[in-house]
Amino acid sequence: MKRLIHIGAALAVLSVAAEPRAGATINPSPTVTFEAVDRITAGGTEEFFIGGLVQGETQARTILFYVNDSETREVCRQFALLAQSKPGRYLLTIDVATHYVCTLVRR
Repeated sequence: MKRLIHIGAALAVLSVAAEPRAGATINPSPTVTFEAVDRITAGGTEEFFIGGLVQGETQARTILFYVNDSETREVCRQFALLAQSKPGRYLLTIDVATHYVCTLVRR
């Protein structure tokens, strides 16, 4: 049985950074699912980077997530840390389409 941990923030406001750092891409699609998380980097006060293997891809990459809702950003960052602690055990999905939603699913 999969356990689903889900949190959303209805009022999160997303912004796009002017320039990605160190080869990171900025939210390439409305939803990103990581099979494995290799790296988490806290940037400025409104950004964090997650590096790892994105579902359906064969090469790891780093993606910049930029959101000004600190509570939601912190929860998503903690989900990423949990996914990193047990590679391949969790799927981490970050949906930035309308509202900032992070989902962590145990396989």
